Amino acid sequence: MGIPSADQTSADVLDEQAAGAGTHRCRFRDVPESASRQGTGRGGSSSGGRPRSFGPARLTGLVLGPALFLLTLLFFEPDGLSREGVAVLASTLWIGTWWITEVVPIPVTSLLPIVLLPVTGAMEGDDVVSSYGDDIVFLFLGGFALAIAWRSGTCINASRCPSC
Repeated sequence: MGIPSADQTSADVLDEQAAGAGTHRCRFRDVPESASRQGTGRGGSSSGGRPRSFGPARLTGLVLGPALFLLTLLFFEPDGLSREGVAVLASTLWIGTWWITEVVPIPVTSLLPIVLLPVTGAMEGDDVVSSYGDDIVFLFLGGFALAIAWRSGTCINASRCPSC
């Protein structure tokens, strides 16, 4: 390799060395190049630009969520629970089913209450939307943004490292 030039950073040098060896240089370990083409690695559900397939679990969730919602709204009438309470329970069943099975991306699922709660009469639309703008929500969003920034700083070339 030789001595790095003045405009070359240590990250560039490590990346060049890793490219020559067929591995991606990470601060913690070497990752084979073939692993970087297999998706996001840990935690994500990205398909790398390919359409997401509907397997049996996701297909079941796609049907089960709205079915639980409708069955709860139409047939579940416990003593001591108001109609609004039943509507919230039905909405929670749909949202929870889609959240667990990831029929649609989780951020899309998290927006279902904005539609379901006003439609069922459980809450006014303005009250639902104002809950998304609560101070504690912004506290969490800031924490998540810091975590993403911190995580991306641990890898020299995060776009090719599926485990960072």
